[in-house]
Amino acid sequence: MKLILLRIRNLQNLPLFTFVFALLSGYYWILIFRFCHPFPKSEYFGVLFLQFAFAFVPNFYNRRIGRIFTIAGALTLVRFGTFAGISYEIITLSGLFYGAICGIISREIILDLFGRREESVSATEPDIFRRLFFTNRAAEIKENIFTEINFGILFFLFALTLERFLTYFNAPFLKGFGTLETFYLPGISSKMAFSLSLNAIDGLVFPLLYFLVEERTSPFNSPPSRHWIQGLVAGFTINVIVAIAQKFYINQIFATNTNLSLNVFRNMALFRDSGSSAWIFATLIGLFFYISMKKKGEWRNSTRYTIFAFLFLIALFLGANQGKAYFFILLPTFAILILYNIIFQSKKKLVFGIIFALSVLLVIAIPILLIRLNLINRGQYTPVKMIYDIFEKMAANGFSPKLFWISIDPVRYQLNAAALEIFWKNPLFGNGLSNLIITLKDPAFRTPGSELFLDSPASFYSGILCDTGILGAVVLICWAGIHFLIRGKKYYFMFLILPFFTGYQIVHPDGAFIVIFALCGIAPVISKNRNLSVLGNLLILGISFFFIIHSLFSVNKEEYGPYFRSDKTGVYQLFAYEPLKSGAGMRYHVFKGKTAWVISKSQRMEITPFLDDSTSRIELKQKWSFLDSNRKELSAANHELKKGKVLTLILRIPEGAKILQVEELNMKNEIRFYGDTPFCINSTQFTSNNSVKSL
Repeated sequence: MKLILLRIRNLQNLPLFTFVFALLSGYYWILIFRFCHPFPKSEYFGVLFLQFAFAFVPNFYNRRIGRIFTIAGALTLVRFGTFAGISYEIITLSGLFYGAICGIISREIILDLFGRREESVSATEPDIFRRLFFTNRAAEIKENIFTEINFGILFFLFALTLERFLTYFNAPFLKGFGTLETFYLPGISSKMAFSLSLNAIDGLVFPLLYFLVEERTSPFNSPPSRHWIQGLVAGFTINVIVAIAQKFYINQIFATNTNLSLNVFRNMALFRDSGSSAWIFATLIGLFFYISMKKKGEWRNSTRYTIFAFLFLIALFLGANQGKAYFFILLPTFAILILYNIIFQSKKKLVFGIIFALSVLLVIAIPILLIRLNLINRGQYTPVKMIYDIFEKMAANGFSPKLFWISIDPVRYQLNAAALEIFWKNPLFGNGLSNLIITLKDPAFRTPGSELFLDSPASFYSGILCDTGILGAVVLICWAGIHFLIRGKKYYFMFLILPFFTGYQIVHPDGAFIVIFALCGIAPVISKNRNLSVLGNLLILGISFFFIIHSLFSVNKEEYGPYFRSDKTGVYQLFAYEPLKSGAGMRYHVFKGKTAWVISKSQRMEITPFLDDSTSRIELKQKWSFLDSNRKELSAANHELKKGKVLTLILRIPEGAKILQVEELNMKNEIRFYGDTPFCINSTQFTSNNSVKSL
């Protein structure tokens, strides 16, 4: 009994608060994500379960294997639902990272309960279970989670989520409602708008939770970054193999749900789409090239030169079916690395660098020369032709920074211009995460090209300013800066500088993972500056509260209930949980809980509420009230609905009434604030602007 109590006491050496924080945050985030993405429950959780199992099993068994599987999975499983034959576009990595988190937590707790901290074993231990004590050594006792800067950035992301929820749903709980179905703009529901923000935050939250848990359970002298890089190489290699299959066999292999990639004949491998593959391939090739260069003295020269050759061949091969971003990133990266090699290496390396640079220039110049001499079809779509056309336009129109960017990509230029225009409307807080698409759909927003193409900002820099403003940029700089100061190999993050010019990488899960990995995963922590992290977290938490307070002040200006956004949508809010449902020979709306509608000017109205199969309840008590423009109750009456019967209510409208409100009652005729029992009303009893018809 004493031994059992001792081992239970050993659990206090684990970061238990971190475990609880990660488990609860991940679990509720998955539920919130599905709230805005109404996938069928079986298909959504089926995809998440398979991702979960892929990461849970190896992480439960062994640290090294688990880390490799998790990182490789992050590069290959973003469209896993498509590979599994799911018809819905379930694009997420939440199941993978949540499985890794659960595997780590389960492993750490079980091994401590079985005496890992009390027994000394070796790699030759014959007992397969006790051998896990050696391969998964206990970590040192960690400091408070508040000393982890990743905790601060997670809190900021949760604050952005809350800010968007309050904005899109009109702070329902603060205004006396539950979460009702509302419209934010014509044709865009609040739930749809909220889902765009969640798509970006989902790709950031789970990698951050995973890195937080993994690093807080790893011994300081055995950082996980080395194994993570092995997983990165494995995931990269798998994608290169798939890209080869797509190029030489059939481009449609593993190509479902990749946006417009097939239309422009690009290879996307297993990434989200060809846009993701272009910048991720280019960034990883440059990163691996740099890592190999830095291994001088550790690796044999023949090994390094072989890797250089393979990377160069892969770069040439992949470039044939990639977009402009690939060349925009890779060619300057190679040039900078070659220049670095020439400046900082010996004369022998100087010769190698010059030869390599000439080879790169020849690879670029020869195809352009062939196009110029009409030896290659000028109408054929090739990346080299795109580059040639850009220089041809610039030669014809003259050079200026604006013309240069327009020549490269006019659509990207217009998207960035729109993002910066939105930024200047609220430079301090921005316009909300992933809000550019919503703003471009707003009839009141007019900017050149806004009606032609709807997409996220075409640059990470303009995107951050547009979405989170100057304060959000300060948070990002603070978070990234502290990682820069506490980690070794700190210059790896510089490989994101060029990619950030080519797109808003965080909108896709695989791209968001690469961004997080480059900033806080690829390099190990070499100096733990507790005070610096605490100050950084205090700054981030303070700015997070400012975002929430700013949102509350903004929402307070919005109209109440059914009048919410009516000036933008042109109609009143209907609040129908399921509009225009068919059944019993009619079409009707399904509502839930407390609901309110605008009423037409008259003396009487007829309403016929009833219960259908949306609820298992056979009766429902409700309070029906008339309110004036100040939401003061003018008259009220209680009514009871019974399944199988249609209740006909002839209601007299009091003088000055503007709103008809319905609230759910309990058995004691007390109001249930969070009542959510569905009830129905015939759709013919509402006007075209969603007000209730009167007699």
